[in-house]
Amino acid sequence: MKIKTFKKDKVTLLSLFLLGCTGDFEEINSNPNNPIVATPNLLLTGVERDMMTELLNESWSIGNIVIQQTAKNQFVNEDRYLWGELNRIWNAVYDNMRDVNNILIRAEETE
Repeated sequence: MKIKTFKKDKVTLLSLFLLGCTGDFEEINSNPNNPIVATPNLLLTGVERDMMTELLNESWSIGNIVIQQTAKNQFVNEDRYLWGELNRIWNAVYDNMRDVNNILIRAEETE
C-alpha cells in the first residue's frame, strides 16, 4: 500500500513540475522597478566615495598612531609598531575594480 502511495506522489509531483513550467518565464519574473544595467555616472560616484573613505580612514588612524598623538589602551600593536597586515585599502581597490570594469564596458557600448 505504501509503495502505491509513493508512486502516486511521485507521478503527481512530476506532473506538477512539468505543467508548472512556462515559456515566458523571464518575462513574468522581470521586475520593472529594478534596473538591469547601471549607468556609468552612478557607478563612478560610488567608486570615488568608497576609495576616498577608505584612504582617509586608514591614513588618519595609522597616521595618528605613528606620530603618537593618540594612543590605544586595548589593541596596542600599532603603538608598538607591530603593523601586521594592512589590507583595508587593497580590499577597497579590489572591490571597486568590478564597478570600474562595468564603467569601461558601458562606455564602449555607448561610445
